[in-house]
Amino acid sequence: MKKVLGLGSFIAVCLIVCLFVDMSALKHSNTETYGEYCRRVGKVTEEDTIKASKEQKADQIANEKVKQENSQSKELNDTKEKEKKQLTKKAFLTFDDGPSKNTPKVLETLDKYNAKATFFMIGEQITPDMEEMVKSMQKKGHVIGVHTYTHNRKKMYANEEACLNDIKKTYDRLIEVTGVNPTLYRFPYGSANCYISGYCNDVIRKLKDMGLDYVDWNVTGEDSVGKPSKYSIMKNTSKFKDYIEPVILLHDGQSNKLTAEVLDDILKKIKDAGYEFGTLDERSELFQWHHDWQKK
Repeated sequence: MKKVLGLGSFIAVCLIVCLFVDMSALKHSNTETYGEYCRRVGKVTEEDTIKASKEQKADQIANEKVKQENSQSKELNDTKEKEKKQLTKKAFLTFDDGPSKNTPKVLETLDKYNAKATFFMIGEQITPDMEEMVKSMQKKGHVIGVHTYTHNRKKMYANEEACLNDIKKTYDRLIEVTGVNPTLYRFPYGSANCYISGYCNDVIRKLKDMGLDYVDWNVTGEDSVGKPSKYSIMKNTSKFKDYIEPVILLHDGQSNKLTAEVLDDILKKIKDAGYEFGTLDERSELFQWHHDWQKK
């Protein structure tokens, strides 16, 4: 009897042990995938690596797309600004050979149209009685530039040294009167004139060192050549329509009474054509007749 009871107890214990083993095995059976197991124990699988790589690549593509869109947006804005600037028609009136008795009339007409201009002056004509007017021009927003001291071709273009001295003398006189360093210079007869062809390039380089840039023109009233008339001046200046940014050469010297008289008609015609007025320092770039040395 005792043997039977002992055998029964042993069998009962074995059954209980087997039951716990089966339950444990059930919890950790093969129904758990390798990936699930690895994630449970914190191990990185090949699947995880591929997934992470795909996500990283997707992020890179998204970032590149954003960068590209930003770049395209900037380029578009820059293009629009450039087109807007190019489409803004602005006329740049310039007057050589002043100041003179004709300059006040020129200034009065400019004021009527709220127009600013650039004046290239003759140094020896800035006499004490002209100083206040020149100062006033500067304060009103007109630009004062260097032209020449004597406008005597034989003196100012005798050689390179004479040319530079003539420019420097006018430069100093303008600073003395206005207190402002000039930044623009216009060669009498233009930068490509035959009188200085031998040393023009050297002069231009030395002017640059002084802080002076030379300026030419693409429209001229021909108001200081031959025997101009009001009709001829109007006809010649009408060529401003050929340019978005015309640089118009006129004169306010002692002999240019006609220019002062016809200026009102010139300004009206320019304004009616949809142009604004500006000084040369506002132009998109300085207008210069090019020389061979600039290509080297």
